[in-house]
Amino acid sequence: MTPEKSKEKILVTPKEAAALLGVKPSAMGRYVTEGKLAAWRTPGGLLRVGDLRFDRAEVLKLAESLKVHIPILQDSDTEGN
Repeated sequence: MTPEKSKEKILVTPKEAAALLGVKPSAMGRYVTEGKLAAWRTPGGLLRVGDLRFDRAEVLKLAESLKVHIPILQDSDTEGN
């Protein structure tokens, strides 16, 4: 996983966020429209799931609230948290 850093937040793609939550990447748009997760749009501004980026810390909080089991994170996965 190679997260993008932006203003001290680690941003992840829908595929990476979905892997953390144990869902399909297409489900990420639903979390945004339901207000469960904020997303950043990439330049272009269209709301396409593939163009969204998610704050990794917020994805992990959502996973915790949904009681999703997350395997032990490696040291490189916890940088910036």
